[in-house]
Amino acid sequence: MKELPILMNGDAVRAILDGRQTQDRRPIKPQPTGWNPTPNTEGAWLFCVAGDMDYSEGPFNSPFGSSGDHLYVRETWAEAFEINKIFYRADVDVDGSVPYEMGGAGGFGGGVGNAKIDKWRPSIHMPKRMSRITLEVERVWVERINEISEADTIAEGCELAEGYEELAMAFFKQPHRQVFIEMWDDIYAAKGFGWNTNCWVFGCEFKVLEEVK
Repeated sequence: MKELPILMNGDAVRAILDGRQTQDRRPIKPQPTGWNPTPNTEGAWLFCVAGDMDYSEGPFNSPFGSSGDHLYVRETWAEAFEINKIFYRADVDVDGSVPYEMGGAGGFGGGVGNAKIDKWRPSIHMPKRMSRITLEVERVWVERINEISEADTIAEGCELAEGYEELAMAFFKQPHRQVFIEMWDDIYAAKGFGWNTNCWVFGCEFKVLEEVK
């Protein structure tokens, strides 16, 4: 069993904590040119390439590892040394503050405070000991991004805009998939892995093994 870091943005963190997200997909880098992907070793995949003769391309290492591995989530965070607290940007309230439990408030033994964070630290710099979410990988696969189903986009945590659910369902045959397409392009189009490229991706299904709220 391996322990691997995985970067998650605020939307994904909230979806995981809410129990809405149980799948994730990431582009394979660099993109393979072949077809018929097959697992090679743990977390690595080979592609069979058609030509004058068949040969293997790869291996391409999965960022999710393989079944049974653990992923510790890295997210945008801050540390307040003066009150010995770790804050996570995904928890920011509508007023820009982060609520937290505090002890000894007003001499009554507890209460709720609100912290304003001046400087957030990027998720890439989060050490493992600061991570509050651990995921257990249940399965890993390879597919083209356009192959994702409506059910899978729901498992990716996609939601319809509040108040527009009926309209979205009437307008789109697969409304959650449409949300996913827009979300995917927001993240990956500028990086060369937009929806229209139909790029190869690693897919992962997971369960929350541990979380600290």
